[in-house]
Amino acid sequence: MPYVCNESISYLLGEKGILKEIDDLNAVNNYLLNNKKATDNEINDIKVNLSHILIDSLDDAKVNLTPVIDSILETFLKSPYINDVRILDWCFNKRMQYFGDSEKIKYACSVINHIDFSCDQSKDFSCDQSKIKIAETLFFNLDKEPYKNSRKLQELIWDKLVAYVNDFSLSNQEKSRLILRLFDDVKLLFNEVPVSILVNDIFLKDFFMKQPDFAKWYFYQLLKCYEGEQLYLNELGYVYGDEEKTKEIVNKLPGYVVKIFEEKMGNELKIRTRMMKILRNGKINIYGYINEEQLGKLNPPEDLRIAIKKLGWNN
Repeated sequence: MPYVCNESISYLLGEKGILKEIDDLNAVNNYLLNNKKATDNEINDIKVNLSHILIDSLDDAKVNLTPVIDSILETFLKSPYINDVRILDWCFNKRMQYFGDSEKIKYACSVINHIDFSCDQSKDFSCDQSKIKIAETLFFNLDKEPYKNSRKLQELIWDKLVAYVNDFSLSNQEKSRLILRLFDDVKLLFNEVPVSILVNDIFLKDFFMKQPDFAKWYFYQLLKCYEGEQLYLNELGYVYGDEEKTKEIVNKLPGYVVKIFEEKMGNELKIRTRMMKILRNGKINIYGYINEEQLGKLNPPEDLRIAIKKLGWNN
């Protein structure tokens, strides 16, 4: 549709616009369903096919399509269109043509936040499949500059999209290498890898954890981070489970330091819990990473100390 002009955009938008007409098709739906000439799935296919025709016709338009693209995203980020990621892919990449780097990052964050990834995957297979397709489409669209340079966007990707890597159409080795590369990107971007990323459940998936080399690598990343958190807490005299000692520490610290202290306590528990899970399930020997002397200096709570001795040194 190279002849599209600014004036003609109005015909695409609004209550009587083409987008709304495609989405509704109510009279046609009712007629076809009542006369048993089409099923819901067939009607949905018609809607999706019409949306494909629309975006194909708009692809060469010479005007700024921003309002149209925004309307398409709002209209089509739901069933039945959500199961066909071609629309999302087209909207995302087309919209980016009108942006500078900072605007691209802001828009990418907005799109990810706009999508509901919360449906129960264990109960709804179609929901599961659509979320995988959406995640994979966004994931590989964002795996380049300038998106890789945004801390906010990278944290969002790890929070919303990385969980679906387990279901991508990749071999286990390819999935593992992808996660390692993503993690390396994060290490370059942050001074310290956020604990929320470090304890992401993707590291517990079989494709990663059942490979001893990757399991050992992951334990080492956890250990290095844990050492920093535990050193800070040890210097304050913190003892896990000792409520009186914790109150004593809090009472003598200024308010802004108390916030740091509480964050460190939370991080210590998250990382320690994850380390123990790796030792129970990974069947790895980590004596090369932490021996008796180093364990003494680390001074972890008793549960982790026992797990390291019984599980981490005897495999």
